Amino acid sequence: NNTRLRLMRLSEAAEKLRRQATLEVQAGNENAARDLLQQKKKVMEALEKSKNRIELLDELSTKVNE
Repeated sequence: NNTRLRLMRLSEAAEKLRRQATLEVQAGNENAARDLLQQKKKVMEALEKSKNRIELLDELSTKVNE
């Protein structure tokens, strides 16, 4: 359950970073936008790890309950 909440928070953080990067590009701050997109990339990597963890826990739960 905590893992699923983390997944939602990471998704929201990634979307917020993308929006901020878009605004920075529109304002002409390409370096700031680049930094934000790097942060988004790290958040997306953490998101993928969380997804994998959820899938693994679901599989283990299924096997334990058999």
